[in-house]
Amino acid sequence: MEEKRAQGSQEITRNTITSIKSGLMGPLAGIGDTIDGGVVTPLLLTLFIGITNTGNIMGVIGCIIVEALFMWTIYWQSYKLGYEKGSDAIVTIMESGLINQLILGASIMGCLVLGGLVGNYVTLGLKLMVPVGGGVMFNIQEQLFDVILPGALPLLLTLGTYKLVKKGWSSVNIIILVAVVGLAGRLLGIFA
Repeated sequence: MEEKRAQGSQEITRNTITSIKSGLMGPLAGIGDTIDGGVVTPLLLTLFIGITNTGNIMGVIGCIIVEALFMWTIYWQSYKLGYEKGSDAIVTIMESGLINQLILGASIMGCLVLGGLVGNYVTLGLKLMVPVGGGVMFNIQEQLFDVILPGALPLLLTLGTYKLVKKGWSSVNIIILVAVVGLAGRLLGIFA
């Protein structure tokens, strides 16, 4: 539309172009944000954090380069598609329901990635010891939780924060609550 207007088309006004840009901004940004922020970035961070944890600086550099190349490719292909097909591409994509399928797939992939991150990076353990007689101490973490279901406490912590999000708590309040409970639990000798 910009090109046709620049070539002298009188039927395309500046307001029409602005209205179409504004109207498409939400749905198309929703797709891009979901794919980039919900799938690509967490996947790459999961991969490259492991490399960086070994002390290798290439983890950071590699993550930046791979994400930049991936996103540049997506942006370039989207730009070419939009330019070559014009408004027909947007109408076809909107009518086909492809956007909803793409967002659903990206959401599922994002949940899988977050599940992997929780399993690898969320840690919580109890330091509680219960006397069982004769000077023998029962370690609740090692002899109960780790035997029955290793990783149960990090899972419960994650599900608890998810429930707070669903109840309408803000992220900042949840972070403060986790920090306060974690600090108090550590100072009182409850958490390892």
